[in-house]
Amino acid sequence: MAPLTVLFDLDGTLVDSEVGILEGFRRATRAIGLGPDEAAIRQWIGPPLEKSLLEVGVARSDIPAAVAAYRQFYGAEGLYQATVYDGIEGTLDALRSAGVTLAVATAKLVDFAEAVVAHFGLDRYFAVVRGAGLDGLVDKAHIVANALADLGSPPAQRTVLVGDRRYDMAAAAANGIRGVGVTWGYGSAQELHDAGAAVVVDKPSSLLAELLGS
Repeated sequence: MAPLTVLFDLDGTLVDSEVGILEGFRRATRAIGLGPDEAAIRQWIGPPLEKSLLEVGVARSDIPAAVAAYRQFYGAEGLYQATVYDGIEGTLDALRSAGVTLAVATAKLVDFAEAVVAHFGLDRYFAVVRGAGLDGLVDKAHIVANALADLGSPPAQRTVLVGDRRYDMAAAAANGIRGVGVTWGYGSAQELHDAGAAVVVDKPSSLLAELLGS
């Protein structure tokens, strides 16, 4: 049975935002005199900003200054240094034509998420865009729960969360909905399977077939 509602993660699922995010992290860490390994930074694309900074070695006392540097750059430049993944718009068109309600649920700051979605013309697809608040401490499960509430609490058995990282799959499980992993983003198939993904797909056309059962 096809889902009635599909929630999408943003970074690594709808858009490839690595360039802007990594430069934002560089600005953030330089602002407090830290230069973490590039591979370590990339590994933490996905979770809330503060959590990512802590994981790459930023001291908790330095978080406010690092976050401010990140947001100054990202809001002015970084969010525009992204591209929509090939096949995503066709997938969204087909889902919408099939009567599926679409939403975005991301750990990105909600103002940035709304700006990215609008900048790339994706806002026409989504009934709801939910993200983190200014404190940056809202976890993905909470963000997904808020998005579901905004959507009128659709039936869990016909609701899916699509994402590229383990945090997405954990958030789906926490909300009692099906998690579908995608491998064109920043997480591996192994990571997604280990996190409980119901299925993992490697291209948007396969995602569409999985969601619509065709």
